[in-house]
Amino acid sequence: MRKWGVIAIAGGVGLLVAASSAIWVGKGSAASAQGSSTRRVSQDVDGVHFLTPDVGWATEDNDTRMVMTTDGGSRWRDVSPPLLLRHGWALASGLSGGSFLSRSDFFVSVYDSSSGHLVPQYLFHSTDGGRRWVRIGSFPDGAGQAWVTFLNDRRGWVAVGNGAAGGSSSVTVYETTSAGAHWSVVSRSMSLTGRPGTPDNPGNCGDTGLSTSGASHAPVLWLTGASNFAPCVYRSTDGGKRWTSGGLVDPSRGWGGEAWSPVFSTDSRGSLVAWRGTPRGSVAAFYSTSNGGRTWVERRLPSSTSGPVDVVSATTWVMAAGTKLYLSINGGFSWSSVPTTLDFSGPSMPGSLAFVNTMSGWAIDGSSQLWHTTNGGHTWALEQLPG
Repeated sequence: MRKWGVIAIAGGVGLLVAASSAIWVGKGSAASAQGSSTRRVSQDVDGVHFLTPDVGWATEDNDTRMVMTTDGGSRWRDVSPPLLLRHGWALASGLSGGSFLSRSDFFVSVYDSSSGHLVPQYLFHSTDGGRRWVRIGSFPDGAGQAWVTFLNDRRGWVAVGNGAAGGSSSVTVYETTSAGAHWSVVSRSMSLTGRPGTPDNPGNCGDTGLSTSGASHAPVLWLTGASNFAPCVYRSTDGGKRWTSGGLVDPSRGWGGEAWSPVFSTDSRGSLVAWRGTPRGSVAAFYSTSNGGRTWVERRLPSSTSGPVDVVSATTWVMAAGTKLYLSINGGFSWSSVPTTLDFSGPSMPGSLAFVNTMSGWAIDGSSQLWHTTNGGHTWALEQLPG
């Protein structure tokens, strides 16, 4: 399952009822990184996620709108769940708060962002490409954070961020095996009163994602995040009841860090991106595993210049820095680079670089505009999303 790109910043990795059926023609003929489109529309794109070169989603306006394409960006359609039509409502955790199984079958979570208190997080499911939505879950005491992963239409998990409790970030993990007809709490890192939850569950991390790997009959759950001690990578082999450290970095080093969801190409081979603190500053790197995440090997980024990165597969990694795009297809043993017409020097956000393969990719620039390449990053075309 493809996950979101993350960002290399200075010193480390920083900080993805019926909806509208309107169609928007996506590409202006004159749009490019070195020219201006005759139909250029002001954009505020927050995240992008693609399953295939043709099928993908983007969010806009502080995650208050979701659009979709099924033809590689030539046309975009608003597929926002109905609650997003209300003032102040937004996607919880952006596209990371969704699970996208196919062009027709996907889930997203929403919440009332105008409230300053803990509020319910609602999970919606569409099986017709976002034309109609059904609410299949409501999870209390959320802080606008929800991470969602589904194996199929029936079995899935939601991790809801409950804010700080007892000096730690609290998260509650729910599971359904009935397509959302019933949900059960499988673990809770810290109760809202600060009492410890299930032993060995993560309680000191600000989470960044929830994902699965392994076979469908015996999935492995991954919960990633940030802490003041080390990058958080937690692993569960019993459906989220008990969690153990993924062993990325020894937390006793105590210099802080952050990790993002791993991408697995097989049951055993996967990779992720993280940064970790050292006495001399922060170090950002790719990490790969060949034994299902029991151990990880660190591979440094190909450039010390800040820029977005993306894990395409267990062995295919992309990084953009300045006006160069770097590509490795062998798990970081070697890198190639190409000059690119899009300048990646400005600030970026997590989820701003998303490649489907070595040729087709998407990027959000520092002005929150969405760009598309079909030639491995040599040239980029500006996308036009619904206004």
